[in-house]
Amino acid sequence: MPTPYDFSAFLEDEPDILYEARRPQTQRAGLGRNFLDFYRNRFGDVRNQYLGSLGRTALSGKEPTQDFSSFLDDFDFEGRFRQFSPTQRGDRSALAPRIRYNF
Repeated sequence: MPTPYDFSAFLEDEPDILYEARRPQTQRAGLGRNFLDFYRNRFGDVRNQYLGSLGRTALSGKEPTQDFSSFLDDFDFEGRFRQFSPTQRGDRSALAPRIRYNF
């Protein structure tokens, strides 16, 4: 029986493919489409933070061994998303209060 090919090296060489492949597939409670948009638009920031992490490790005199995949495992996307205000998260209901009718 053939053994499956390990594509991890390919994914590390193509971080944009890895990032998109790890995009959340389900809509978690309270996140939904706005969270997916947030995730898609953060690749550059996340990649720069990863490179900065590698640089800090090298400057400290240690060998930078963390790969992008493990960096993504540790990155708290949901926490960062929730730090934004409701309007920054794209919550349109936060722009105007509910209308109440008193009869």
